[in-house]
Amino acid sequence: MKTDRPFDAILLDLMVPSGLGGREALELISEIDPSVKAIMVSGRAGNSIPDDSEDLGFKAVIAKPFTLEELKTTLRTVMVPGGWRVH
Repeated sequence: MKTDRPFDAILLDLMVPSGLGGREALELISEIDPSVKAIMVSGRAGNSIPDDSEDLGFKAVIAKPFTLEELKTTLRTVMVPGGWRVH
């Protein structure tokens, strides 16, 4: 599947009960778009973030719950400035 308009960024939850988690989803998405800009979303206790998130292909990590300002800051780390907005 080829897309003419790739996504600017994707948010993937690390763990999805009875579903495809972020790691597995990113593996599949990376086969379609190796330049994907994925952000890991984690609700782990104590906001502990896996050390291997960058090795897995994630460009940034954000812990739940997060504010719009935190999301905006995280998006800035992975996207070209001026190409997006949060509303």
